[in-house]
Amino acid sequence: MRKKTVICTLALVMALLILLMGCGGGASPTDGSPETPTQASDAPTPTSEEPPTESEAPSAEPSEEPGPSEEPEEEAIHVGTTGEFLTAIAPGAVIELAPGVYNLTEYLRESSGDVSEYVMRGFNDGWQADISGVEGMTIRGAKDGTTEVVAEPRYADVLYFNACSDITIENITFGHTVEQGSCEGAVLSFDHCRDITLDGLDLYGCGTYGAEANHTVGIKVRNCIVRDCSYGIVDLRFCSDAVFENCTFKDNSGFDMLSFSASFALFDGCAFTGNEGSNFLPAYYYRGSESGARFERCSFGRWESQRLNEELKDCGSFVIGEECQFNVTPGKRIVHVSSMEQLIENIAPDTQLMIAPGKYNLSDTLSRLLEKEGGHFNESRSYVRIDEKYDGPELVITGVSGLTIASESGSAEDTEIVTEPRYADVLHFENCSGTGIMDITMGHTDIGECAGDVLYFYDCGDTVLRGLDLYGCGVYGF
Repeated sequence: MRKKTVICTLALVMALLILLMGCGGGASPTDGSPETPTQASDAPTPTSEEPPTESEAPSAEPSEEPGPSEEPEEEAIHVGTTGEFLTAIAPGAVIELAPGVYNLTEYLRESSGDVSEYVMRGFNDGWQADISGVEGMTIRGAKDGTTEVVAEPRYADVLYFNACSDITIENITFGHTVEQGSCEGAVLSFDHCRDITLDGLDLYGCGTYGAEANHTVGIKVRNCIVRDCSYGIVDLRFCSDAVFENCTFKDNSGFDMLSFSASFALFDGCAFTGNEGSNFLPAYYYRGSESGARFERCSFGRWESQRLNEELKDCGSFVIGEECQFNVTPGKRIVHVSSMEQLIENIAPDTQLMIAPGKYNLSDTLSRLLEKEGGHFNESRSYVRIDEKYDGPELVITGVSGLTIASESGSAEDTEIVTEPRYADVLHFENCSGTGIMDITMGHTDIGECAGDVLYFYDCGDTVLRGLDLYGCGVYGF
């Protein structure tokens, strides 16, 4: 009886082993690497005369596993009428206007109320489209330049944007329908906006300015034309990061062609021609409105060159790049320097000092000059002197108007001025006006407690600091 029980048990174990071998299909890899999918070795093999069936053939379809997620592009809204255009304005919208003329005033005049929660009807001497609270919108016209958006009232902006961000407008002509003359509205106006891009636009008068902006950050204007405006080219009030690239500004008239208040702009590759007004650069009407600009690879017509010849005097906050072209050479002296000694020797009124990239130790230069000239140095210079501080020399710039000190490259990353004495200011200014210091890194070489500042100004006015990197151990940046 016991013998039969043992035999039965062995038979059962063998049966279980056979079942397990059939279900396993093959051994697992022992090195921990992922197994490469292969056709099972015990699968039926088709004969050479018979092609594999559909279920046996290798699948050519791509894997259904999801790949990296991609943001789907916004589907463009194609419009062909003024009503369709205005009602399409909304956050995230990409609006493409068909060729033709879109008269905003005609449509708003017939409307009984606001177009939407984003487009309101404003009224001056006629209806105006006020766009508010829109983010991430693109308005695009036909590439051949046959899309035009117009407004009739002279006191209205063609389009007015308030509290909007990430707005792009491309390939459209904007203007007022009335003939050139006295207007009180701009072509495009931006109020408390951020990240505005205008590309390939033709902005014409009689609008006051081609574009005006107030408390707006990040304005990029590329490949645009501004022409025939009645006040000037552009009006910026309390704006930053404004860049104009490859634009043409022609035949504008009125007051300040560049009307800036507490704003700064870069003009790169732009042409100014045929403009005429009271001033080319902004006139300062009140303290606190000081502004500046940098011009790189720009060209200037006769009137613009003549005005810059006068207006750059006593003003250090406007920088003229080496590759700019003038009909009349500006009266401001432009000097390129590659050492601190050259910088010191050329400090004078109405002078623009452009510093070549590099790191410059100012205190080393001052020590060498003192060793070479002694007290004669201060006696022989009108606009600079060297003061002996507790632990080393300090450069003092005094009685200069219209001095600009800027990097050639337009960047603080590759141009640095340092001083070693911790009791000295890096640069000290006294009784100066119209000073501009731009795109330079400055600081003390020692780390620890300092008694000097990086920049120090005493009895100075109309000073503009732009694009600086000021670091310690100085007591204050300025």
